[in-house]
Amino acid sequence: MAVTKYTYSISQDFTGLVSPYTRPDIGRLTQEIQESAIITALDHIDCGGDACDIYFKAALSSGDETVLDGIVAAHTGAPLAPNLPVQPVKIEDTSGLDPSTANTMLRGYKFTAVGKDSAEDDGKWTNYDFSFPYDVDLLMGEGMAPPEGSEDDIMEFSVAPDTIIGQLAADAGAGQPVVYMNASALQNLKPGYHTKIGAATDKCHEIAAINHSTGQVTFVEDLDEAKTAGEYILRTINYCESIHMTPGEALDLGGQTSGAAFIPGSTTMRVRYWNTLETDTDVTFRIILKY
Repeated sequence: MAVTKYTYSISQDFTGLVSPYTRPDIGRLTQEIQESAIITALDHIDCGGDACDIYFKAALSSGDETVLDGIVAAHTGAPLAPNLPVQPVKIEDTSGLDPSTANTMLRGYKFTAVGKDSAEDDGKWTNYDFSFPYDVDLLMGEGMAPPEGSEDDIMEFSVAPDTIIGQLAADAGAGQPVVYMNASALQNLKPGYHTKIGAATDKCHEIAAINHSTGQVTFVEDLDEAKTAGEYILRTINYCESIHMTPGEALDLGGQTSGAAFIPGSTTMRVRYWNTLETDTDVTFRIILKY
């Protein structure tokens, strides 16, 4: 069986799009197809320009293709409600769990931040990813900066890094801070979040402002390279960004704030460490949470 593509015109075939949505929402369209009577498994969906390409693991039967036509025609473009890890401004310990039944857990982690390759290099990043298979309320993180580290070392902590949330709605030129994104991306972003365009290897772009009426997103810094309409938008939510380490310093994330950050099960959390030494550095930290 070969992956089979079905191409639809966004302007002609998606007749059910409702204002202000002018393009399909990939997340909702995926859900609508997966919950339909179509037997063949969906592979993925790409939307670029006026074309929406829907790929299946194999060719559809004539009946299933008719069902797909109906799904496309009825699709409204409205995005799914975002499920973001948000730290609320309130006193309760938990936001996503029942506080009368939630338990508290302190869990420790350790990883090795690999040394840089040579004395000429500025440093080297090591990513350490972890997650919980169930929903948690993240209260705080704490640890000690490695005593053998350098004051030039950097630590960062993020939630749901490089999550695909939508697509670029129009071409964007290098040297400008403004891009246009589709409705799905806009509904899952806010100023302060970071995005990459096209691939996880792209530079992170911090969002300064969003205009939901026009789809315009303004970055803090100009784009350093041109981008093409249809490229994916990857979102990262930073909780700890560009913290320069003092060897032996006590680190505290969230201990001075009220509330907790609800993290859905299986959501990736990432600690990054920039090692400026040629020798490896052991990094330890602890997470305090409700579950």
